[in-house]
Amino acid sequence: MLKPAIKLLISGMSPETTEHDLVTYFNLCGFHVEASIVQGPTNLSAKGFITVSDSRAADVILGGMHVVGGRKVQIRRVLYLQKEGEQDSPQCSPRPVSCDGRDAAGPNEVRPDS
Repeated sequence: MLKPAIKLLISGMSPETTEHDLVTYFNLCGFHVEASIVQGPTNLSAKGFITVSDSRAADVILGGMHVVGGRKVQIRRVLYLQKEGEQDSPQCSPRPVSCDGRDAAGPNEVRPDS
């Protein structure tokens, strides 16, 4: 049986950060990832997504501090909640974890309906 991939949200990145930068950074850390980037509306920051294949790798990434492109980034696990009649509905974890593994719930919490 094929294990589902785990998607992580990376926020606080420089708008110059590329998908290649994310893949290279996490590969150097020993993780094989796929990456995508979403530019913010003001071009002051960007958000990215990386996908890892196992929960152990995701837990290690979530438990560490990461600096990508000269900026300390925040990483959260993306949860998939399926509502009736919808195919996929990605949601961010309601209790995000900061890069150093501490609970970061509060002003940095991502609310998908905001």
